[in-house]
Amino acid sequence: YYRFLNELTIENVRALDNHHYRMFFSMYVDMETNKRLNTQNSAVDASPGSFFDEKLKVIEDLDNETVRSYALFNAMNYYLMEHGLDDFERHYDYFTETNTDSYYDEQLRIAYEKKQRIAPGQPAPPFTLSGLDGNEVSLSDFKGQYVFLDFWQTLCSRSAMELPHLLQLHSDYKEDNIAFVSISIDENKENWINYVKENKNMGTSLRSENYFDAKVYRDYQVFGLPTFILIDPEGRIVDPKAPQPSSDEIRHTLDQLLR
Repeated sequence: YYRFLNELTIENVRALDNHHYRMFFSMYVDMETNKRLNTQNSAVDASPGSFFDEKLKVIEDLDNETVRSYALFNAMNYYLMEHGLDDFERHYDYFTETNTDSYYDEQLRIAYEKKQRIAPGQPAPPFTLSGLDGNEVSLSDFKGQYVFLDFWQTLCSRSAMELPHLLQLHSDYKEDNIAFVSISIDENKENWINYVKENKNMGTSLRSENYFDAKVYRDYQVFGLPTFILIDPEGRIVDPKAPQPSSDEIRHTLDQLLR
């Protein structure tokens, strides 16, 4: 199936400006990483961070220095956006020692510093948004409570998969000192209102306009949906990548904080 790759110049410096090539090349690196992992034993394959560690080895083996620098930056930047600061320091040290392109060095430094703005212990970015009844609700309204933020959209299948678990989580902890606040980026206000009333009538539901360009989404650096964030009673970030409602980890975390 992949024989055609043998006829291509995979490491094509001239094509790096092409968005489609960059997408192809990222998928190629992921494919090569999976191939290597599949040849290893299951213990290694299942170890935490094994995919990213192996991906860095694949990139290290690339021949062209320019393409290798781009691939390293792209992998690091994607990891930072998707996983946040967890275990990133170790990878960042590797990047600074390995990268040979000053442009990518500066761009990742900027991204790293930006991500640190929502690190645990940092003040949660303030927001004021409209609720179902049209009244404005601010993050400061929940001071003194933990806040479980849920960024979602009615058309997002992953959000829909988490919804039953979120409803159960809310039911189990609604008497505790925690507010469940959902922020949607639905463009159609009426669809959002109807969906919430029929399927998600819990906690506080808010809506932000401008889709992913919304300030609250940019401030919290939401990379994909759904995204869950935990904030403490003083308005500081507890976890910018909180476990999903379907996980066992979120209940362990809430039990430690609330009980």
